[in-house]
Amino acid sequence: MKSLVVFAADPLKNYLEKGELKERYWNPHEIFSEIHVISFCDYDVDGEKVQTLFGKADVFVHAIGRPSLLNFPLLCYKAKKIIGQIKPDLIRGQGLWHAGSIAAYCGHSLSIPTVVSVHTNRNMQRKLYPSIRLKLIKILEWYTIRRAKVLLTVSNYLRNHIKQRSGQLVFTSYNRVYGDQFDHRRNYSVNGRRYRLLTVMRLDYPKDPFTIINSIQSICDADLTIVGQGEFKSELIMLVNELGLTDRVQFIDAIPNNQIHNLYSEADIFLMATHFEGFCIPVLEAMASGLPVVSCATDPIPELLGDTGLITKHDSHSFKESIVRLMRDKDFRQSLGKSAKKRAHKMDGSLMEDREFKLFKTLMCRKENEIRSLCENKIAEFAL
Repeated sequence: MKSLVVFAADPLKNYLEKGELKERYWNPHEIFSEIHVISFCDYDVDGEKVQTLFGKADVFVHAIGRPSLLNFPLLCYKAKKIIGQIKPDLIRGQGLWHAGSIAAYCGHSLSIPTVVSVHTNRNMQRKLYPSIRLKLIKILEWYTIRRAKVLLTVSNYLRNHIKQRSGQLVFTSYNRVYGDQFDHRRNYSVNGRRYRLLTVMRLDYPKDPFTIINSIQSICDADLTIVGQGEFKSELIMLVNELGLTDRVQFIDAIPNNQIHNLYSEADIFLMATHFEGFCIPVLEAMASGLPVVSCATDPIPELLGDTGLITKHDSHSFKESIVRLMRDKDFRQSLGKSAKKRAHKMDGSLMEDREFKLFKTLMCRKENEIRSLCENKIAEFAL
């Protein structure tokens, strides 16, 4: 009977609203029978509504309030008190800021092994915030990195980024994408119909749907589907109207994870333009679907694609050239798509779940030498 406390960076209701309910996301191979969630909001949904994230574990949600500079000490006190009562076997925090730092504080002060996951390049993400808040962010990052037992990164790119700045233990496991959910027969022939282009992304910074829309303006025999929500949406609709693309560009709001595979199966080419990433789940989903991918060279996307996709300059003309190249050559589309699918199989969610399970089990047994050994291996050394 093992128990886990999760410090979630976002309230659980956000996962429910976005449809981002990935199986056993916080409970690899059902290693935990009881999971407590520290939620940074005044009210959150019941754990039963997002049970998929926790597998078969009993879920308890503790909403302790929204984080701010003034109430940060109070949140630390509340969280430590809750954890002191639960006495979990492991603590997991999300991100290097409020959730990760309070998780690291509680784990260090109560001598409970703590894993903090890092999902994005913090130097790039800092550019989004004003200078006063930035100072606090840097303090939280510094503290979290030094107090967490292990930092869990979602790419080798992020692993290297963290290792350059600290001597802490860093474990890498890609975001889980299960290939069997995208395993369908793909016909790379178009047979006279219009080409179907697809992109899946949040419609706000750092994503760049504008470049993608501009790139298809002069490609007359292709339609584009954009899946996602965000503050850019009204501007994007205006751009589509200005370019006369209203009958060729379709917007779809968030789709549940268990339905998104249908869109990948219907598409011919997948597109991604973004200014910075920590991972990029849609690219791996497209690869698992056997879709040829056109993307800018933003890290860690080249790490995922290898030589199985088209990496292009981050401008609409370069995107257009790559799209047209794929449209004109069925054999090339098929070759890239099949190679991408094989590569995605080596990064399958089942393998990543195995890695996380082994890490958590070793941490709870407090086997120091084994923990260090696990953290020495990059993904590429055993998978690609």
